[in-house]
Amino acid sequence: MADTTETFQGILQGQSIKLDRPPSLPDGSKVKVTVRKAKLSIPEREAKLKELFGGCSQDAADLERFME
Repeated sequence: MADTTETFQGILQGQSIKLDRPPSLPDGSKVKVTVRKAKLSIPEREAKLKELFGGCSQDAADLERFME
């Protein structure tokens, strides 16, 4: 069988990677994997920031008093 190269995006979950689409290889195929962290798009970054810090936006007055 000839070498097949496909490029995927995925999400790391422990020691597994969930791919964005199914590969064209059958289950049980041996593969070689090179992992490189993908850069987030601007909308993905904004969503991640809202997820991490969105709740803080309602605490602005409390934070202001704390900083004084």
